[in-house]
Amino acid sequence: MLFSNISLSQQNSVAREWNNLILEAIRNDFARPTVHARNLFHHSVIAYDAWAAYDNSKKTYFLGDTLHGYVCSFSGVNYPVDIHSAREEAISYASYRFIQSRYQNTPDYSSTSILIQNLMNQLGYDPSNTSTDYVNGGPAELGNYLAEQIYLYGLTDGSNEQNDYANIFYDQLNPPIIMSQPGNPNIQDPNHWQPITLTQTIDQSGNPVLSTPENLSPEWGEVHPF
Repeated sequence: MLFSNISLSQQNSVAREWNNLILEAIRNDFARPTVHARNLFHHSVIAYDAWAAYDNSKKTYFLGDTLHGYVCSFSGVNYPVDIHSAREEAISYASYRFIQSRYQNTPDYSSTSILIQNLMNQLGYDPSNTSTDYVNGGPAELGNYLAEQIYLYGLTDGSNEQNDYANIFYDQLNPPIIMSQPGNPNIQDPNHWQPITLTQTIDQSGNPVLSTPENLSPEWGEVHPF
C-alpha cells in the first residue's frame, strides 16, 4: 500500500507528509476535481496558519481574520521553547482532523484511515486528543481548532458540503443521450449540457459509478475562491 511505511528519515517536512496523504485520500475517493481542489486549498490554509501562528512576523490567512464574511477568532498562542516541534504538532493535528472530516465518506476511507493513523503514531501524537482549547493547551489543540474552524467556514462557502455538494438550483434541460442507440432524438436544446448514458461507467479513480454520470459542479461559480 502506498505510503503505508512512511519514513521520516526521507527528510520530508511534516507538511509534505500530510500533503502526500491527502493526495492518497483523493486517489481513494471518487473522481471529483472541484471538491478535491477545494480540499487542497483548505488544507493549505490550515497548514500554513499552524506554521505562521508561531511567528509574530508572519501574517496568518485565516486565524484571527475574516474570510468571505466568516470570522475566525484567535487569541494567540503560548510560544514553546521548541517552535519547530510545535509547528509540526499543530500541522499534524489539523491535517489529521481535516482528512477525517473531508474523506470519511469516501469509497476507500478504510485505507485512508489506516494511513493517517499510522502517520500520527509514527510522529508520536495521540489522535484521541480532540480538545480545541489552544489557549490553555498547546499545538495539538491549535491544530484541532484550525480543523474545526475550516470545517465551519466550509459550511458557509457556497459548496453545499453539508449535503454532499448537491446542486441547489441547477436543473438539467436535456435528457440523457443513450450511446447504445443511434441518434439523439430527444434533445431539447443543443446549447445546453446533456448527460451521456453508457452501459458501464468507471471513474478516473477506478470506482464504478452511475451509468449516467451527473454534471460536475455547475453551481461552483458561487463557491468562495482563494
